[in-house]
Amino acid sequence: MEIKITKTLQQPMFEMKEEHFHTNCDEIFYLCSGSRRFFVGCTIYTLNAGDLMYIPSGCLHRTAYNDKNAAERIVMTFSDDVSPYLKDFHKERMFHLKDCPEVEKILESIIHEENSMSEYSEQMQRHLINILVIILLRKSAAVTENVRDEMSDDEQIQRTAEYISVHFHEKFTLDRAAEYAGFARTYFSQKFKAVTGFGFNDYLTAVRLRHAVDLLLNTDMSITETAYSCGFNDSNYFGGVFRRHFGVPPREYRRRYKE
Repeated sequence: MEIKITKTLQQPMFEMKEEHFHTNCDEIFYLCSGSRRFFVGCTIYTLNAGDLMYIPSGCLHRTAYNDKNAAERIVMTFSDDVSPYLKDFHKERMFHLKDCPEVEKILESIIHEENSMSEYSEQMQRHLINILVIILLRKSAAVTENVRDEMSDDEQIQRTAEYISVHFHEKFTLDRAAEYAGFARTYFSQKFKAVTGFGFNDYLTAVRLRHAVDLLLNTDMSITETAYSCGFNDSNYFGGVFRRHFGVPPREYRRRYKE
């Protein structure tokens, strides 16, 4: 079992430097205090104290500040074999848990076991994660719909992000995205960054890389075929971008992680 858990106080105006996703592990993000804006998959969420976000393996995400106050959060990543109940989660989910103080206590106990690493700590961590997942499953019936900003411009940005995530393999430009959203090019670029935390090109590249990883691990397509299937017009350029993001070229990534 692999598990990493940290509790951090993020300073005001903190913003994640770049979007990312995890291969072969899930993430739980719990906000102890403050407020954060979360872009997960193609959806914008606003998290407040007591909210928890479950992010499955391979799901693109990024956080950004939502106000001028500090925010304390607990982040835990773990392999998908930690709990047999995780199979019931198929996509990202947000939970409002302000009425469940036991959740934060469970996470604090997992941190304690992580730091102490005494005899049976791993078994205790697994037990605690099982309890946490069962609590989340019980809360699933009461999960509210995605928390989105009410401003119509924000909804248009989200709609455009969803459109990009479907048409990523096509020739896609900033002008095309702005036209789809119904905004002027400059305004769209600024608004997309403000709402999602991503620059337009960064988001498009991240979506393409996410699908490239899927093809590398689940098909026998060549590197060139993978590049073109994901919207990259040059396999050498694709290889360079992939290496900058993952630290290894596509072929080596496939060798390491393909089952």
